[in-house]
Order: sequence, then C-alpha cells, then structure tokens
Amino acid sequence: MNVIRTRPAILGALALALAATGCGSSDDGGAGDGIVERANQAMASTSFHGKGSTTAVAGGTQEIWSDPRQGFRARITIGTDEPFGEILCRDKDAFMSAELALEPLRKTGGSGLDVPADLKSSFVRIPATGGCASFYAIPESGRTDKKLAQDVTGVATTAVIATGGSTTDTYFVAATNKPYILRLDSNRAGHVSSTTYDSFGAPVSITMPTPDKIVSMDDFRARVMAVRR
Repeated sequence: MNVIRTRPAILGALALALAATGCGSSDDGGAGDGIVERANQAMASTSFHGKGSTTAVAGGTQEIWSDPRQGFRARITIGTDEPFGEILCRDKDAFMSAELALEPLRKTGGSGLDVPADLKSSFVRIPATGGCASFYAIPESGRTDKKLAQDVTGVATTAVIATGGSTTDTYFVAATNKPYILRLDSNRAGHVSSTTYDSFGAPVSITMPTPDKIVSMDDFRARVMAVRR
C-alpha cells in the first residue's frame, strides 16, 4: 500500500507490502537528473489508478486510487474477489480498516486475536507522516539503473531502484511526456509483488470514513486485547 522512511511504524509488514521503501542505493549511477523529484511531483499532481499483487497478505491483490484533492485509497482482496481490507488517506491522516489493522497485532500477539463485533466496520486512524504521497512516492534515495530499464505497456521507461535491508523496490518511470510511475516491482525478503499504474488524470471518487467509524490505534489495540481468545 510506501515506506518505512515515511510510514508509521505501526503499519509494520502491511506498510512494507503496500508500497515502496528504500534507504540505500543501487550500484549503477545516481538520480542526479532529478527523476525522483519529477516523478513524485507528477504523481502527486494527478489522479491515477493502480492494480497488482501485494505481500500484505498471502495470496492478496491490491487496487489503489489517488487524487490530489480527494486523497488515497487502497483496497486489498484475497484471491480474486474476497474483500480483506482497505486503507484510506487524506492530508496527514490514514485510516485502516479494522481487519487489516489487526494483522500486525496478530503477528506480535498471536492468532487468537479478533476484531470485536462492534468494530468490524471501523477504521483505525494512523498519522500519515509524509502525507498520502508516502503510499506511492519514490524514496529520495532512489537511484537510476540503466540495466533494468524496459518498456511498460509499450512506453519506454527509466528504472529507479531503492533498497533498504531485505527490501528492493524498482520503479519504472515513463521516459517520455509526463514522468509518471508506470509500474512498481517489489521484493521483500523474497516475497515479490508488482503493481501497474494507469488512468492518469481520469476522474476518481474517494470517500473517507465518517467520524463515528474512526477509532484510535490505542483504543483499537486495547479493545482487541480485552476480548483475546
């Protein structure tokens, strides 16, 4: 759904799976031509859609929508059509559906954890450090790698690679016209995913959860632990 460098740590493995992370560099040159900054500005100034696989959950796929005025939305499904959860973001706040927010707690608290019945349709508020762009922006540490460049949907691209720990993210940025990110390939400790971006400038509708559906992470964690099986 971006990065350890910008995303709240509480997202844990889910944050790693939803977008890119990187604090290192590749072996081939740098991004001295400003490709990272130009790509990030282009993506932040237009609406777009994306779809692909995710390492957030086993067998999961993700679909995303973004609009500079309305915010960001990521929907995760298991298999082809079983809904699992979603993340919404506007300005400096991200909202994660309850089932999705439970995943990091299960990893640390055990499989016996479950979402209380009255919170099933709730969203957990998480400060989005770096804003909603942190879910798709290329890290400043990204470096071009000429060996990896390839066409994406018939468009020539510049490959930008970002590495950090056991994670490697490769962004394919359009080399002509607007420098939009056309595809992101990720390898996180051997788990791979790929997301393709399209529909740049097309209308997008993103609705944030109403206040009565929002709960803080502290409250959510306390309620989950209180009904632990």
